[in-house]
Amino acid sequence: MLPTGTFVKIMLYSDRSVGWFINVEIYPTIADLSQTSGLCGFLDNNFDNDLQRKDGTRDNIYSFHRYRPPDSFSKSWQ
Repeated sequence: MLPTGTFVKIMLYSDRSVGWFINVEIYPTIADLSQTSGLCGFLDNNFDNDLQRKDGTRDNIYSFHRYRPPDSFSKSWQ
């Protein structure tokens, strides 16, 4: 639970075809609208600003799927 009331749920899964992976679910509140960046973009229902890297560049959200995760995006935040 974050100070704004946002709830983050993190789950670890095993899939025989791809191995282990982590699933992160974020349940934001109204206080988070247009106050975010990174994975969820600006939280404004515009998917074009999601997957914003730490350096400000963005990955195309439509180019990823279950078997090809956004590893380069994740690594940009390390």
